[in-house]
Amino acid sequence: MNTESLYADWAVLFVHSPGQGPEFGGVFLLDGRDQILYFKLKDKLASTDQTVIDLWGHMATELNQRIADYGGTDVLAWLETMSNTFRLNDRHQILHRDKSPAVLLEQLYLAEVQK
Repeated sequence: MNTESLYADWAVLFVHSPGQGPEFGGVFLLDGRDQILYFKLKDKLASTDQTVIDLWGHMATELNQRIADYGGTDVLAWLETMSNTFRLNDRHQILHRDKSPAVLLEQLYLAEVQK
């Protein structure tokens, strides 16, 4: 068995609105088994910047389309080079053993929200 397939990469997305500190935006999980990118975004931002709020309203749709077009690995790499408004932290690895990506994603999301 390929040991890489036992791991998933994950990273946290932060939103940096003008004049405000960074805000937790969501979690991304790249499954090592099939290179599918899963994500969970915060429903609503605390940001008061209308441009950021408008962009956020379309973020999930845009991400799903990019994943379908380019694949999870390329989209995660793209996110790592995004603008100053949306920034991913460094990737981390997690051993997922028998947990589904959905379960891992939810656990990571809850852990990061509760920080």
